Amino acid sequence: MDLLLIAPYLPWFIGGLAAYEIWRGGHRTGLLLSISSLGAIALLTAVDAPGASLFVALAIAGLFLLCMWSETISRLFSSNWLTVVGVSSYSLYLLHQNLGITLIAVLARKLGVEGYLSISLALGMSLLMIFFAFLVWRFWEQPLNRAIVSAYVRRGRRPSSRVEVIRK
Repeated sequence: MDLLLIAPYLPWFIGGLAAYEIWRGGHRTGLLLSISSLGAIALLTAVDAPGASLFVALAIAGLFLLCMWSETISRLFSSNWLTVVGVSSYSLYLLHQNLGITLIAVLARKLGVEGYLSISLALGMSLLMIFFAFLVWRFWEQPLNRAIVSAYVRRGRRPSSRVEVIRK
């Protein structure tokens, strides 16, 4: 059931939905989703589930609140380079989870990297994976998204505001 329902990670998805709802003006729904997300993460933390950390969840929620209350912090998190990392984050997750972790393990073993030196290997691999994720987003995801939206519009359908944001 964990594999099917991704139970340990579902609250993080719900937290993302909450942030989106709040961003688009659905404060009541966003608040309900936030409470649900934090409650579920607290419960999963209590049973020591993988991927559950109430501290991290509260820190992320606090960061979202700071962005909502402070225009300076909001502008900082809206900078172009960080936005690019954000839109390519799913590619980054897939690449780093599968390719990056494997390469770190293989290179550490082949080069005999241990201890604090392994942190530099992980940081370097993270930067490399961010670069590759950007390339996947820029040359695969973005053109494919444009083609899908164009086909949708050609059929006489009006894209939602979310689709228009992605299209740009």
